[in-house]
Amino acid sequence: MRKVDLKKIIKESIGSLISETEYYSKLFESYEDEIFCEEENIRLSSLLEEKKLPEGEFVINKPNSKLVDIPSFNIPAGWTCPGADLCMAKIKKGDDGSRNMEVGKSAALKCFAANLEQRYPAVYNAVQHNFRVLKDAKSAEQIARKLIRAIKKADFVKNKFRIHVHGDFLNKEYFDAWRIVANYMPRIQFYAYTKSIHLLPKKADDMPSNFNITLSMGGKFDKRTDDMEGYHKAHIVKTKEEADNLGLEIDYDDSLANSGNKSFALLLHGGQIAGTENSKLVTFYNWLTPKLKSAGASITDVKRIKAKMRVADIVTKILPDQAEEIYSRIHRSKLSHLFDDIPSKQDLSKFKNRKKTPIDPDKLKRVIDKLPKSVVNKLEDIETEEDLMSAILKIKQNLKKF
Repeated sequence: MRKVDLKKIIKESIGSLISETEYYSKLFESYEDEIFCEEENIRLSSLLEEKKLPEGEFVINKPNSKLVDIPSFNIPAGWTCPGADLCMAKIKKGDDGSRNMEVGKSAALKCFAANLEQRYPAVYNAVQHNFRVLKDAKSAEQIARKLIRAIKKADFVKNKFRIHVHGDFLNKEYFDAWRIVANYMPRIQFYAYTKSIHLLPKKADDMPSNFNITLSMGGKFDKRTDDMEGYHKAHIVKTKEEADNLGLEIDYDDSLANSGNKSFALLLHGGQIAGTENSKLVTFYNWLTPKLKSAGASITDVKRIKAKMRVADIVTKILPDQAEEIYSRIHRSKLSHLFDDIPSKQDLSKFKNRKKTPIDPDKLKRVIDKLPKSVVNKLEDIETEEDLMSAILKIKQNLKKF
């Protein structure tokens, strides 16, 4: 089969239909929050089965789809989070081996890390392994030595390192251990979100220059942040509009956390407490995201959907035949007040009677003539502009197969 640059063909032939170059540039990238855990669960499962988790030594997690080139160190969520309040949750193992989640009395958000520990046995076992090693250490210096040894052994560690996707600074001894590590490894930029504000020095300047701390709001020690100097904060928001009202930029990839010096927002993610608006919102994301991905949506488009930016425009462009279903679900879930640009209930009927635009025969011919027969034969009959758009997305979805 001859090699054909389909991306180039689509861009040249029908670029007028889809104007954003970003739509093509990251066709197969994913923004599914849990994909990285699937990858790491497989790796950790292999280590556990082969008994390769080093006895008495820490395990470092590899970079993943979301934290590209950034490895991490993790301990159990909840059990190691003295400052957790609105997101307090921890996993308890039952006598039958089941993993059950226990949430705090004030919990309004379900902890994403605890959710993953409950779902993936290898992830749970790995963070518990690190916790056992941590508890066996006798001093900050001993903890630091074990951390340094583990980081040095991990050949995937480069110049950035996240302390805790799961867990937090459990006590001052453990926190001091990481300060020792950062001072010993000045070429690595360490960073962490924390609600353990009571353990921090009041001035960020008293931290190692390569140790960036973000104060994670929504914890027991939020009031103490008023006395802190030089730190930046992270606030959980449901929408981009909420972030804009707070004057905050949304951090999608930890870039503001690992190297920034200003406060920012994080979009609500992960499973949430049943029955709450947060839970309904995340359930909607989880239902919509696979539809967008299967239609060939880019990471940028999925991000915009999650931030409620140009929702109607993006949904109409990517999933025009399902627009009515998507908007109806938003209204049924009573989330329409979060989506400013979607049609009202009364306007939904127009999607049922929407007239399709006849295809320009010359445009269709230009596209078909440039595609190999093996591709053309896989496409459905094209009679309208909407059919052509659907065909484009199908090509994009299957680019790797041709």
